[in-house]
Amino acid sequence: MASDIVFWLANVLIALLLVRAVRGEFFTKYVLFFSYLSYVLVVNLVAVCVYSFSPEVYLAFYWYTKFIGVAVGYCVIWEIFTHVLRDYPGTAKIARCLVSAFFLAVLGIALVDAFNNEASGLVKSVIRFERNLQTVQALLLTLLLILIRYYAIPLGRNLRGLIMGYGFLIGIGVITLTLRSHLGTAFQIWWQYLQQMSYLAALMIWVPAFWSYAPNPKADNSIRMEEDYAVLAERTYQAIAKVRDSVLRVF
Repeated sequence: MASDIVFWLANVLIALLLVRAVRGEFFTKYVLFFSYLSYVLVVNLVAVCVYSFSPEVYLAFYWYTKFIGVAVGYCVIWEIFTHVLRDYPGTAKIARCLVSAFFLAVLGIALVDAFNNEASGLVKSVIRFERNLQTVQALLLTLLLILIRYYAIPLGRNLRGLIMGYGFLIGIGVITLTLRSHLGTAFQIWWQYLQQMSYLAALMIWVPAFWSYAPNPKADNSIRMEEDYAVLAERTYQAIAKVRDSVLRVF
């Protein structure tokens, strides 16, 4: 009963967030985030129908949609980086490359793992994929928070709430998935319950944060970060050039 209440309350909050975003005309301002919430809401409602009318296929439906949902959720990290580094085009460029490279690496490992396992290994593949991707997201968020702190990047209410809620969700996810991997199916029920509760907690952060649109303040220190980026880029280029010359001399 408690699990059902949490499940439906979370869906109501998601629907409320989407309605506020559409009515406030700021859905497109955070299109990846709201698209992710739309996916979660649709999958949850379809899952109820599948469980009611075709329970024999529910588990396969759950784990396949879970795999897609984890991948779609990673887009939120992309959007967070895009908004935070909006006024820093050079840094944003290298950040997008970093975020994309991590995603492709984890996705490639997950696909190889899925193809090498039988159908019975689907659950382990999805759990491993989610744990690896959330670990990457936790590291990226930590790096981003360091940049925000170091360069005193101003954040609006929307973006601040998005980072707080998603950071909390990722942190709890990494902990529970690690426990699930070590304890096995004995932790399955607790894992699902903790996932529901953490998602509900994140939604309670997001609802007041996105009740209305609050644009990010204009940064006044973009030159400083861009200068640091230029120095880093130049040093990287010089290092690559030295490695290239060394290889050519060997041959």
